[in-house]
Amino acid sequence: KLVKRLNTSQKSKLKRGQLAWIRARNDDCSYHDGDDFYVNLACTNRVTTERVNFLTERVRECSAGSCRDSRLGE
Repeated sequence: KLVKRLNTSQKSKLKRGQLAWIRARNDDCSYHDGDDFYVNLACTNRVTTERVNFLTERVRECSAGSCRDSRLGE
């Protein structure tokens, strides 16, 4: 829904923000222990829910005509 409302520059900012969020989520919610890899599912669920809420707010902003580019890269 959000991407459909963005111009090319805004889409690029959103993509950078999404990639940064993925890296932060992985750093915060998973770790390696030797050859093993662990994921904290509670952490992953929490930060994913927070991100969905953030993106939903951006859709609302853009739908209202006040899409702030600075927020897209977060």
